[in-house]
Amino acid sequence: MKFITGAIAVFLIVLSANVGAAERHVDPIQNAVDERHQKMVPELMKTCDAKNTGACKDEARMKAEQAVPSRGTKNYCQQAYGKLSPGQKKQKLRDLIVLYDELDGQSKATRWAGKITQFDVDYEISWLMGKLGESGGDITAARLYFGLPVGN
Repeated sequence: MKFITGAIAVFLIVLSANVGAAERHVDPIQNAVDERHQKMVPELMKTCDAKNTGACKDEARMKAEQAVPSRGTKNYCQQAYGKLSPGQKKQKLRDLIVLYDELDGQSKATRWAGKITQFDVDYEISWLMGKLGESGGDITAARLYFGLPVGN
């Protein structure tokens, strides 16, 4: 009976550690982007000619995104990875695989400053794989590219 109780306790500890592991991951790069957007949007709204504040806010957000792209977008990938050598791109790809796994179990419903999702990381992986001459790049293809196990 003690063994079963102990095993259940260990299981619950491991389960709770895994659930909270990436629950509110804050990416430092995306956090800086979000902070810049937060400062830019009110200033950009002042230059809007529309009478609808909602439309002005949307326009300001779009301009902020163009000026300072968020992670997981084509513009971000071009700026962050475009000038890297093939070797540097491969290292970034390895880093993104690790980051993808760290985000496993993260809340998809809630937003917070600095939040990135597995979808964002998968986009960056795909972009890098394409630049390395690999078609159909996603997290699975990236793992196979490095000879890593496909499952988490």
